[in-house]
Amino acid sequence: MKRFLTLTFILFSGVVFLVLIVYVLLFSFNIVVVISLAILFCTYLVSVYYFFHLVRPTKNLEFILSRLANLDNSEELFDFIKDFFYYQEGLNVSNITFMLRTFDNSAFEILGTTLRNPPKHYKIKIDNMYFLDHIDKAKVNFFDVKNRSLLPKDIYFSTYRFLKRFSANTCITLVDNRKNIIGFLLFNSKNIEIYEIKHIRDFLSIISTFFKLVRDVKISETMKEDLRIASEIQSKTIPISSVDTDHFEAFGFYRPAYNIGGDYFDILISGSNYAFIISDVSGKGVSAGLVAMILKTMFHSVTFNGNTIQRFVRKVNEYIYKWFSDSDSIVTFLTMFVMVYSPRYRKGYYVNAGHLPVIHYSSKSKTVNLLEVTSRPMGIFKEISPNRKSVQIHTGDILVMYTDGLVEQIDNSGREFGIKRLKSIIEKSALLTPNEIVNEILQSLVSFSSKEMQDDIGILVVKIR
Repeated sequence: MKRFLTLTFILFSGVVFLVLIVYVLLFSFNIVVVISLAILFCTYLVSVYYFFHLVRPTKNLEFILSRLANLDNSEELFDFIKDFFYYQEGLNVSNITFMLRTFDNSAFEILGTTLRNPPKHYKIKIDNMYFLDHIDKAKVNFFDVKNRSLLPKDIYFSTYRFLKRFSANTCITLVDNRKNIIGFLLFNSKNIEIYEIKHIRDFLSIISTFFKLVRDVKISETMKEDLRIASEIQSKTIPISSVDTDHFEAFGFYRPAYNIGGDYFDILISGSNYAFIISDVSGKGVSAGLVAMILKTMFHSVTFNGNTIQRFVRKVNEYIYKWFSDSDSIVTFLTMFVMVYSPRYRKGYYVNAGHLPVIHYSSKSKTVNLLEVTSRPMGIFKEISPNRKSVQIHTGDILVMYTDGLVEQIDNSGREFGIKRLKSIIEKSALLTPNEIVNEILQSLVSFSSKEMQDDIGILVVKIR
């Protein structure tokens, strides 16, 4: 716009200058006209100089704008912002700092700064930005040390400290299409006007929104790929195919509510004994999955027998409490059922640490018994005193271990699948193989509820030979 007005003035001045020269040559010499010619000529020269030297060349500005389509990283974006300011004549901007919301919206990350001594921490947590809620709700376009945006006194002092932290006197809020703040642009400028701030904010908000969208999509795709790989790794740690030995056959099924879950079951060989384990870590997703992976490592590092099972449960509780709890809250806890089966004595020694009752079908009495809780859940208390119980096991007996995602699945009326329904299925399927029993359970679950799964589901069926 300035280039257009300057060019218009140059052309107009040139025409007037020529008209006055013709007037002098054709009519008479007049001192007033000569002085006017001199003034007009000087003005003309100044305008030409301003046009070619002080106003930034349009070609370079167009080159800057053409780079928008190729902004691949934060360094290129910040270089673009610096060049953008350079081509805004008269602003004399310094100490530029650009920050954008992180992918998880927990902080603002500094993507670039021209400060000689930048802050040590490149992420500022939203909880530490006292002024954020006010300026977000009030849709404040900018704030500065002069408080031209008329912020309340306490909010102003908070913004003032924020500005001084980055040696700036002005901060522009960058927003997305919903007018939510996604970033800040801080700088030092002595002569920037409010209308200029508005234009800069509108333009850079569009650029920042586009960049954040592309960045978040890339992060999301990367996370999806990482979760897919993690899910594959976890699936390989759980025996979802049949296990066949001289003493029993077993089949396991696992389906996490998300890509990764906190349910875990395993069958371990320890000398002449076997250990059947199922556990359920509180929560869902990656964090629960990581705890489940830690459990697997612990389970595979010990030797099981009927006399060591209580000591093992106490040790697991000690580690979980130590690693995943603090003075303020319990970060995570877990329930677990572990049975050590001795084929020699046809006996199972078990501890149920807050887990759902395991179903034991007796082929001898043709009845279903529940192996109830014998200990507190693990990770809540520093110390626990698990009780060990035993059960006689015969050929044809069935053990069904499961997690709460199965029995707590609800139908359209809000009714739970329930343990009673599960017991009935086991009684009717006693002559089937473990694989077939699991299929019967899953078919009944699908018939019962068409709703999406709300929790991880783990099932381990063992049939004694």
